[in-house]
Amino acid sequence: PLSSRRGFPRRVAASPEQTRQDQDLHRARCNFRRRPGHVYHLYRKPDGSPYFSMLSPEDWDGDPPDEYRDSYRLEADMSWTPVSEIGRAEANAEDLQRMLGFGGDD
Repeated sequence: PLSSRRGFPRRVAASPEQTRQDQDLHRARCNFRRRPGHVYHLYRKPDGSPYFSMLSPEDWDGDPPDEYRDSYRLEADMSWTPVSEIGRAEANAEDLQRMLGFGGDD
């Protein structure tokens, strides 16, 4: 889909709240290279510092070493989508494609 093309915005205009959340997530510690299209899992250390892991709570057999917060997919525009909202974000992108005349019935 068009939304997965490099540089195509996932959302037309991010709210200030969403922009702030994206900035906060980019500040979370991460010991690997973040790549668009991948899902990362956010945890919080006892001191309150957030960090991303490639391991989900299930990978830890439901007992991660720190508090699990949520899982996010890094988008091509470097914004973050909570895993729970991925289906809705993709549907919105497909609607936008149709409105702009991209894709569809060829």
